[in-house]
Amino acid sequence: MTKLIKLDYGSGYQPKPGFKTADIAGRPDYYVKDCQVLDLPDKSCELVRLKNVFHHVLDAEKLDQEMKRIINKKGKLMIVEPAAENYESNKFWDRLWYRGIIPRPEIVWSEEYRNPEKYFTSFKLINKKKNNPYEILIFAPRY
Repeated sequence: MTKLIKLDYGSGYQPKPGFKTADIAGRPDYYVKDCQVLDLPDKSCELVRLKNVFHHVLDAEKLDQEMKRIINKKGKLMIVEPAAENYESNKFWDRLWYRGIIPRPEIVWSEEYRNPEKYFTSFKLINKKKNNPYEILIFAPRY
């Protein structure tokens, strides 16, 4: 049996120690294209972490399906996102960072706050807490 991995999806500039990385650019362990983690086998992750990533993915259904594909049936999905009340300020900083300081035109974001609980339909919420300015949501697959 292959060892399950911990994956930091969209880890960009600050990957979490002990996690493999997946991103659209840079030098990740796995590249991401159209929400898919390339060359990553099905059900190979025990934990996938998305920190400050969900609002950058416009096709949430595709992201949900990819998480369902890569997370093991006993695995977890951790989403760390700006809380609703902090979303406008986060959008301001994204715009400043990705259009000004480090121009990255390929980086997009949702103009409106989206609650991850409504979009990850292949998963059930098992824990949620606030750690300002973020919300931390932990999901388990629905099997």
